[in-house]
Amino acid sequence: MQKRPSRKTVKLPGKAPGSVRIIAGEWRGRRLDIAAGADIRPTPDRVRETLFNWLAPVLPGMHCLDLYAGTGVLGLEALSRGAAESWFVEQDVEAAKALEAALIRFGGQGHAKGRVLRADARRWLAGPVPRSFVLVFLDPPYAGDELGNLCKLLARG
Repeated sequence: MQKRPSRKTVKLPGKAPGSVRIIAGEWRGRRLDIAAGADIRPTPDRVRETLFNWLAPVLPGMHCLDLYAGTGVLGLEALSRGAAESWFVEQDVEAAKALEAALIRFGGQGHAKGRVLRADARRWLAGPVPRSFVLVFLDPPYAGDELGNLCKLLARG
């Protein structure tokens, strides 16, 4: 009997590999397409649900930063649940464009709630960060020691 390839590894050329949904808040149920060709692994629904249940009492009015944003689902979920602002740092051009389109579609971009920065997160952090953030979502790629390097940059103050 032959093994079937895992659904996670099957990619169709030119097709978006899927979508992710906003769980709760103003944009509950809205879906975000995962940009075709982008190496993105969105935070699963159950993990986000737990995270945002913990954050619910303090999230309204927060200024958030979503590093390695990918689909931007963490920052968008925060906005949907009452965060004052979310900035998204994403290096992949197609993923950043998809995130900008989602912000416009959801109404975040036009209301100065969301800002997409096309940049490498580590380089962006190494420079002068233009403002402070109360909540930082940090979900770097698994490859290499990116998390360790980022923690050193964040610890510099």
